[in-house]
Amino acid sequence: MIAIVEGFGWKMVLSRMIVLKLSEKLGIFSRVAVHPMYRTIGLGHKSIRENLEHAGTSYVETVAVMSKYNPFFEKADMRKIAESQPIKEVP
Repeated sequence: MIAIVEGFGWKMVLSRMIVLKLSEKLGIFSRVAVHPMYRTIGLGHKSIRENLEHAGTSYVETVAVMSKYNPFFEKADMRKIAESQPIKEVP
């Protein structure tokens, strides 16, 4: 299983037909939340790991904003293959 971390721009540049075909092969984790009481015991990455097995797609994409400080998805056996840089021109 390969994960595309912070590879969210593909939807903006591909045609609708390509996106529909791609969605057959690509799953997306849009948000993962763990109640504060259950953090630090490994429940989050165990949940991700188990859900990857049932995703039904060859690839799973996610956006990890704090991955530099907390490699949450990497702990769940996902692999970072791309990283975007901060935009310095944001007003």
